[in-house]
Amino acid sequence: MDVNSREYTEEEFMQTYESYRKVWIMKRKLNAMPFDKRFEIDGNEELCHATGFEVCFGDVLGDVEDPADWWNEYIDSNGDFHYGR
Repeated sequence: MDVNSREYTEEEFMQTYESYRKVWIMKRKLNAMPFDKRFEIDGNEELCHATGFEVCFGDVLGDVEDPADWWNEYIDSNGDFHYGR
């Protein structure tokens, strides 16, 4: 079954929307690539590669101009994203 063709109930949609709304509200490309960063993944340290993007976390009503809400995006060897400064 194609995930994109799945029909959601109104309750499922609202739960998904509420979760999405509070996760990240904007993503933008950085002017300079940050250095890679170490994260603890499954109990081990792993050097994760910077993606070149930063993400603003918070509620939709949050202030996207506040630098404290922006985090650099990194990706690990499993393809999972991590965020840090």
